[in-house]
Order: sequence, then C-alpha cells, then structure tokens
Amino acid sequence: MADLSNVPEAIQAALADVQAEFDAYQTATGKVTESLAALALAQSSVNTALSTQIESKSAVEGALTKLTDDIAATYSPPQGVGVPPAADAPMGERAIGDGKILALIAQYGPQFVAFLVKLGVIKLPAGASLPSAA
Repeated sequence: MADLSNVPEAIQAALADVQAEFDAYQTATGKVTESLAALALAQSSVNTALSTQIESKSAVEGALTKLTDDIAATYSPPQGVGVPPAADAPMGERAIGDGKILALIAQYGPQFVAFLVKLGVIKLPAGASLPSAA
C-alpha cells in the first residue's frame, strides 16, 4: 500500500474499509470460482455417468436383439402356418410352436423362457402356456 502518513486519519480509515471490502470481494469471487469449477466437475461426472448408462443400455438392447434373432432363427415356425416368419416379424410377434417352446425350456429352463415371453422376445401360440417350474 502507498505511504499514507500525510493523509488525514478519516480518509485512511475509509481507504482501509475500501481495501477490506475489496479483499472480501476477491475472497468471495475466489469462492464462486471454486464453486463453479466444482460444479463443472460434477456436471462432467454426471455426463460421463449418463454416457456410460446409455452405452450399457445400448449393449443390453443389442445383446437382447441378437438373442431374439438367434432364438427366432433356431426355433421359428415354418412359413405359411398363420404366424409371421421370424425374420420379418417385429419383436413381440415372433410366435413359436409348442415343440420348440419345449426345446427352449429344456435348453434354458422355464424361468428364462417365461422371461423372454414377458419381455416380448417370443410370443406363445394362442392357447399355449408355459409349464410351471418344479
């Protein structure tokens, strides 16, 4: 600070008050800057988490689609029996015959097949039901 020996005491006190207010302003500005930096870091973390969640969701959807296509290709009914062909039918409209449902149950278990039906991956023929788990 400059030499204030020739400046009246009241002015020195006022200058000291101004300096104190300026120091407080700088401190507050620094805290705001730190808070903004923390907020930006938090936003970046949220964006990363959302991106990871979206990628995970896409991976699960891709795996489910592949599983659906694999099951439909393996257990699809013959064309012309009143059920849309598996390759052309949208998910949830891929009905499979009773014998193929039993083959799926034998290979994967009734809970998994019920799960696929619940998800709409496969559709049971009209009047068909899954056996209960023993």
